[in-house]
Amino acid sequence: MRIIQTFWSPIGAQITKNNGGWLCPVINIMSLALSCVLLRRFYDEVELYTTKEYQELFERLKLPYTKIHATHNNEFMNNLPPKMWAYSKIYTYSLQTSPFLHVDGDIFIWEPFDKKLLQKDIIVQSVEENLSSYKRNIGLLHSIAGANIPKWVSANEKYPMAYNCGLFGAND
Repeated sequence: MRIIQTFWSPIGAQITKNNGGWLCPVINIMSLALSCVLLRRFYDEVELYTTKEYQELFERLKLPYTKIHATHNNEFMNNLPPKMWAYSKIYTYSLQTSPFLHVDGDIFIWEPFDKKLLQKDIIVQSVEENLSSYKRNIGLLHSIAGANIPKWVSANEKYPMAYNCGLFGAND
């Protein structure tokens, strides 16, 4: 199975300011690098989806990705609010035309993923229920002019449930 990762930040954001939730930007990049190196121990295809600016950085760092796609420079991604960083992964999923497993840059593996897991139609890390961050993000969606919010999202605003997609894949 092809392994994919995403690394995104808003257009014009300085590389030296993107900490990705880590203590500092250097650790953010080191995390992605370690994740990639460990994935390459077990998988022949590990690809990164990012912006042109980050593509250039990761090529200079000679990270062992089999391919780096500069796909995240478009009008929508350029105008995406920084707090909606997870959408960059969803955008990456939407670009796939064959089975894949998306692995966040803060996942470090010490052995290959279970083969039975990789045969499932859909793979998710875990189920999460009623998190305040989901409520906050649903509110943020409502504030975006022209956002097309499915009725099932609004129907579950009070007690949202979601899948943690730190690890997400699809075979169908």
